Amino acid sequence: MGRSIALTLGREGANVALNYLNSADSAPDIVDHIEGRDGLAFTCQADITQRDQCKALVDATIERFGQVDIERA
Repeated sequence: MGRSIALTLGREGANVALNYLNSADSAPDIVDHIEGRDGLAFTCQADITQRDQCKALVDATIERFGQVDIERA
């Protein structure tokens, strides 16, 4: 489901911060797919149940893209 959402957002022109916990092998493929269609994306491993890792994910996204526009709770 996350792959589908990331690809759809990328196709629609969104910059995509792709978070993963255990899918280190497939995450770069999704980024390559988005960037291969002139989109912007990056991966960031984070356990979103951990506050410090959530902060690091948000900080990395802001550093890369300047802001966060869409959040999934």
